[in-house]
Amino acid sequence: MKVEGIKKSYPLIPLSKRVKGIIQLIRPFTLIPVIFGSIFGAIMCLGYHNNIGRIFTDYPLLIHATATLILLQCGSNMLNQSCDAQEDKINKTYRPIPQGIVSVDESRTFAVLFFVIALFRAATINLYFGFFLFLIMIATIMYSMSPIRLKKRLWLSNIDVGLGRGFFAILCAWSIFYPPKTITPFVIATLFGIFVTFQIIQKDFSDIEGDKKAGNKNIVIYYGVKKAQFISIAGMLVPFFLIPALATIGVLSMNTIWISALFIVPVALIMYYHKDIKLDTLTENTPMWKWTTLLLAMLQIAFCISYVMG
Repeated sequence: MKVEGIKKSYPLIPLSKRVKGIIQLIRPFTLIPVIFGSIFGAIMCLGYHNNIGRIFTDYPLLIHATATLILLQCGSNMLNQSCDAQEDKINKTYRPIPQGIVSVDESRTFAVLFFVIALFRAATINLYFGFFLFLIMIATIMYSMSPIRLKKRLWLSNIDVGLGRGFFAILCAWSIFYPPKTITPFVIATLFGIFVTFQIIQKDFSDIEGDKKAGNKNIVIYYGVKKAQFISIAGMLVPFFLIPALATIGVLSMNTIWISALFIVPVALIMYYHKDIKLDTLTENTPMWKWTTLLLAMLQIAFCISYVMG
């Protein structure tokens, strides 16, 4: 049996159309990378501090922090869709706002609610975690909302997402147990920030028509599909080439050098999927986005293992 997801309003879920519309706004599949990032980022930090045993005594803190990041992501998804209503009338007509199931105002109200709850919860964890979570929220707002709306700005949109979902996200997860007071967490966060900055290009390939009409000057529209795919691929490979050099000069663990071998994965993915820019029914994104997001999770696990190994 073929499983239909967000694009078909979750037909297997026995709930009302409106409730399922709210679930669509949350975009559940995008919460999985958040969970991965939070858990493995925090464990990586414990490995760095040679205190991996703390995970067994302070796991409620990790659960609390992860749930807080999930709430933040829910709010981000709702805000983004409320601001993308014009584009979604063309690109993603199945979404609840173009369908009239949930209004723009309702979506923004939910977003604000999720943001406020996430901020209050973050304040109960520690100052560093709350600070980086706040920066992620600001990056989301700057990306989506007018008059700034960095989504319309060439390269600035990608840098903003790279900061919010890569750089600040890693530091936020690291801060769950220990504050980032050395250069290492910032170097790791920079590597992930670079990867996400270029990986996020993949989500724009299926939105070309609506983005053009909305005046969004992204990399796919400005450079064209072929050049944008090359830019995305080349940018995602940069961290893999930097890791050995950074480990050699001592700012990363020597155990991380083997991670560079993972660069084979994106090369294989690109060779297989680079021409397929159609939306995947279950995840609401292109196959390349889906698999490069999986690669991002593999990177998080790989760094975690490297630091747990000592």
